[in-house]
Amino acid sequence: MVTITNYKEVQTADGRQFVSIELQSEPKLVQSSTTGNFYLTVNKTRVTTALSVDVCKTLVGQQLPGTVEKIQVEPYESINKETGEVKVLHHVFVYTPDEQSVQKVQLGELPMMTDFNMGMNSMPMGSFGMPS
Repeated sequence: MVTITNYKEVQTADGRQFVSIELQSEPKLVQSSTTGNFYLTVNKTRVTTALSVDVCKTLVGQQLPGTVEKIQVEPYESINKETGEVKVLHHVFVYTPDEQSVQKVQLGELPMMTDFNMGMNSMPMGSFGMPS
């Protein structure tokens, strides 16, 4: 299980706005490779939503089935906003939902859309929201 711990309003470079939620894994015990001491840690990631800020506020503290996993990626630079330190990272954290919690919809099962402005009633929508 993962816990929704926060939300954030985000604005893209081109001005679009959306809300993301922060997901946190269950705590796990890890042993330091340098000192050999154990410490408790969690993995965190963000997931974009189609939800409003008001809805996201009510979700904080809720749990979702799945995990936050560390995966290896091509190296990239990350800047610590507080110190300005630049690090090269080789991983990201991603949310992986439990298979049974994912609702899969077949294209033929999508709800019919109605567009009264164009006079198209109950037309199925195809790729990119265009009428098929």
